[in-house]
Amino acid sequence: MAQIKIYGDIDSASIFFVNSTVDPKPMGTIVASLKSDEDRIVIKRNDRFESDGVTFRTIFRRMNPTRIQNRDGQDLVGTLGYSTQEVIDYINAQANLQGVTGGDSTGTDLTGLSVCFKLDATSTSVMMSNGYEFGVNTIKAVANDAGFIDIKSELGDRTHFSNLEAGLACKVKTTL
Repeated sequence: MAQIKIYGDIDSASIFFVNSTVDPKPMGTIVASLKSDEDRIVIKRNDRFESDGVTFRTIFRRMNPTRIQNRDGQDLVGTLGYSTQEVIDYINAQANLQGVTGGDSTGTDLTGLSVCFKLDATSTSVMMSNGYEFGVNTIKAVANDAGFIDIKSELGDRTHFSNLEAGLACKVKTTL
């Protein structure tokens, strides 16, 4: 089995699962835990449910901790000596990164930048002219104490972008 790089990126507000079939997921929507009957990791989404409407959707049911690498390609167990619990803590920390910059360190402060918003063709994603996109109803615009707009997660209080000036926000007009 291939190694899987799991890491969070504040700037794209996503957690990545490189070398797997799992697409990037929004920051704050992933929870890792120990499988109850063996030394394996269960990774679930806390924003999507199984068909029963109660159980969180499972992404990995029996992830071997020795397969997990960080962004730099270092094996967490083999190279860095992590225990299974430390790998779980690493995944949970990466899924909930906070701060102004992270990942590629371009930052999330939009001061002085013009950013336009539009829906994708299926009206399921909000696309931003700075290259980022979010699922519909997963983000909200909130006025901050400095009089600017912050783009925050709809669930919780995670700020994806800050200090967007109202006069520099625009809506891309689409023709049907």
